Amino acid sequence: MNSGRRNQEISVMYIARWFTFWPSAFALIASTLGSSVVSASLLQPDATLPPPSGVYTLPTVCITPVCLVNANVAGFHTTSDVLLAGNELVSATAVFSALVFQNNGGTPGAALGSVSTGGTIDFTYFGRSLSTPLGTFDAEITAFDFAGTFNGHTFEFRKNPLLQSTGMTTINQVSPNGPYKVDSFFDVFAELSLDNGPFVPGPLREIVLTGVPEPGTGVVVLLGLLGVRFVSRFRRV
Repeated sequence: MNSGRRNQEISVMYIARWFTFWPSAFALIASTLGSSVVSASLLQPDATLPPPSGVYTLPTVCITPVCLVNANVAGFHTTSDVLLAGNELVSATAVFSALVFQNNGGTPGAALGSVSTGGTIDFTYFGRSLSTPLGTFDAEITAFDFAGTFNGHTFEFRKNPLLQSTGMTTINQVSPNGPYKVDSFFDVFAELSLDNGPFVPGPLREIVLTGVPEPGTGVVVLLGLLGVRFVSRFRRV
């Protein structure tokens, strides 16, 4: 009788520990996912900028009341490309994606879901022209705007119009008949509006043209922790 009661108490204790473990596990996944991308040069068949197959990744950013993790902008499709005063001005459509978490005092809290929405983005490549398409160019993201819905709420994520988002892009041809190699980054100031409310500015974040994300860093860590929990449970019961 005492043995059965003790086993019941142990089961209740482990259930309680299990449910208190999950929030910290999700927070750990959020923090590791934010650093799981690898900066890498992009190879492409032509000299188009921004790279049509490129992905610009954004470190974790917390703007009241949410944190955006593993955010990225990809799928660039040029809609306008003009030369003006010796500079190249490019407008494109793109897709913004991110994992969304509650903002827990400036760090990701409980997971809320994911977003993916289309929008527009404008680039200026200073000094890039038909006669000088290759080299290293100062650049600026002059505008971006992505709007959609999330869990029944509207949101808009756009460039802060009061601050410049500048960077640098390098593009060179690997060989006479070979592909083009692109490296690029921008220091971006963004702001977020929820349910048509006022825009809340976010901190400076550097977006980088990246390679393929490392395979499931956060998930690997979580599985490791789960393994420790299971081993500990079976040893004690």
